[in-house]
Amino acid sequence: MAKYNNFHHLTAIGVFVALLGGCATDDETVLGQEDLELDPEGSGGERPDDTGSNTGSNGSSTGTSGTPSGSEGNPDGAGLEPSEPGDGETTEPTTPPEPVEYWGDGVTVNGVSAEQDDRFHGVTIDADDNVYAVGYLGNGLGENRSMLIAKFDSTGAPVATFGEGGRVLVDFSPYTGTPLSDTVTTADPSNEEARDLTLQSDGRLVVVGRAEDPSDAAPSTATPIDIQLFRLDAAGARDLTFGTQGVTVLNPGNGTNELAWGVEVDGSDRIYVFGHGTATNPDDAATPRTDQDRYVWRLNPDGTLDTTFGTGGAFSFDIPNGASTPALNDNSRFGRVLPGGGVVASGYTNVAGRNQIVLLKLLDDGTPDTSFSGDGIVRLAPFATGMAEAYGVAVQSDGSFVTTGYGNVDVERAGGAELLDMVSFRVRPDGTPDPSWGLGGAVAYNPGDAQDRGRDVVALDDDRILYAGAATTLGTNKDAMLLLLEKDGAPARNFDPAVHKAYDFGGDNEEFFSVAVSPSGRVLAAAGYATGTGLPNGNGVLAIVPIGE
Repeated sequence: MAKYNNFHHLTAIGVFVALLGGCATDDETVLGQEDLELDPEGSGGERPDDTGSNTGSNGSSTGTSGTPSGSEGNPDGAGLEPSEPGDGETTEPTTPPEPVEYWGDGVTVNGVSAEQDDRFHGVTIDADDNVYAVGYLGNGLGENRSMLIAKFDSTGAPVATFGEGGRVLVDFSPYTGTPLSDTVTTADPSNEEARDLTLQSDGRLVVVGRAEDPSDAAPSTATPIDIQLFRLDAAGARDLTFGTQGVTVLNPGNGTNELAWGVEVDGSDRIYVFGHGTATNPDDAATPRTDQDRYVWRLNPDGTLDTTFGTGGAFSFDIPNGASTPALNDNSRFGRVLPGGGVVASGYTNVAGRNQIVLLKLLDDGTPDTSFSGDGIVRLAPFATGMAEAYGVAVQSDGSFVTTGYGNVDVERAGGAELLDMVSFRVRPDGTPDPSWGLGGAVAYNPGDAQDRGRDVVALDDDRILYAGAATTLGTNKDAMLLLLEKDGAPARNFDPAVHKAYDFGGDNEEFFSVAVSPSGRVLAAAGYATGTGLPNGNGVLAIVPIGE
C-alpha cells in the first residue's frame, strides 16, 4: 500500500457538513448523540429495495476519469508559512506541512452493450489485478435475459481470452417476461441475473445468481425463482463437475422472491451464500407464512451442501425468532467470512413499519455465536422515529464490525422519505454499539439533502473503511460514489478534495453496488449500473482505482 498522511481526529459528521456546505435545520438534525437511541428493541422506517429492473445501455467504453484537482499543502487551508520576524522579534520557522497524496479516480467502464440493458451487481479481483463483474444482459420485457460475467484487466480493457471477447453469458431460464401490449400496460421482466462472485484458490470463479425455475415448461410471474450457483474455469467455460451437472440450486421456500446477495469462500475453499427466501411454516402451522427469512448456506468446494453446517447445510432465522411471534420480512445482504472461522451477515428487517439493522454472527459450525449480543444477533434501531438499514459489513483488525447502508432520522417529517443519508455504525466484537465511532456512534453522510446510499463496504489493511454507493450533491442527479473513512470514522483527507469520489456515467440514476480490493493491494474496483435520463437503457458500470505500489 502507498504511504498516506494521517487525518487528525475530528468528528466525522461535523466535518462532512462543513466541507460540503450542508447544514442542519431544526427539523433536520445531523445525526448526533442526541439522535442515537441504540435500542435493540426499537424500530426504523422502511424503504423499498432498489434491486428491481429499469431499462437502459449506451455501449461499452473505457477511459480515465482523471485525477481530482485538490490542492497540495495544508489541507485545512490555513496557509501555514514560515513566520517573518518583526522588529526585534525572533520566531522559530514553521515546518511546511507534508503534501496530501490524493488518490486518482482511476479508469471507468460504461456499459457492455449498446442495444440491450446491462447491469453489474457484484465484483471481485484476482491476484493479477484482473477485475470480474457480474450482472445480467437483456431487455427483459418480452425478450430473453441472461446472467453476465465480464472480465477486465486493470486498465478497464476486456480480457479477450475469457469467454467471447471478455464476457460469458449463462441462461438458465426460458422466461422472457410479460411483453407490453395494448392490454398490458405494465410488464414483469425476467428476474434472471447473476448477483455476486468469488474466486477459489485455484482461480476458478464461483458465481451466484437467480432465475425462474427452468423446469417450468410455461413460466410466468408465479413460477418459483431459484438461487443458482455455478463455476467457471479461467477461460470462462462452465465446470460441469460442480454441484449436479454444473449447478447447485437453492430454493428454500419455493417462492418467487428467492435472492442471494453475496458469496464468499474461506481458506479451505468452502463456499458461503448469503440470501433470503420464502419462509417455511414453524411447528407445522396450518396457515402458510407469506414473509421471507434470511439464510446462510455453506457448500463444500465442489458445490455440494456441507451438511455439517447449521441444519443440513444452512442456518436460517426469522425476526423475531419463534413460532408465536409476528412473521416479518427479513432482508439479507452482504456477509463476510471471519479470519478466525465463522461468518458475519448483514441485512435489515421491518418492524412496525420501520427498518432496523440486523447483524448475524455464526460460529464455524453454523450455530449462533452467543458471545455476540447474547444470541448471535444484533438488532440495531438507532433512530426513534426513523429507519436504518445495513447493506454491507466490514471487519476491522480488532474484530469490530462496521456497517454501511442508508437511513433517515425521521421518516414522518415532510419530505422525510426522500432525504436519505448514507449511514454507518460500528459494533464491538461483543455486539454492543461503539459510541466512539464517528459522532456519538454514528456516521451520516449527507452532501446535498437528497438520496445518499451505502451499498457495500470493505476494511483496508490499515483499518480504514471504504464505502461504495451513491451520492446526490445537486438536485436529483444521483452519482455513483466511493467514500473513504479513517479507522475511527473521520473522513480520509488523502482520498479526494470533495471528500467522496463521484462518478457520472451519463444518466441521472447511478450507483455502485459492490466493491473489492485486490489481493495485491494495488487496485480497488466498484461495480454497479447507470440508468435514467440521458441513457437509452441501463449500463453496467465499473471503476478501477489504483491504490498502492
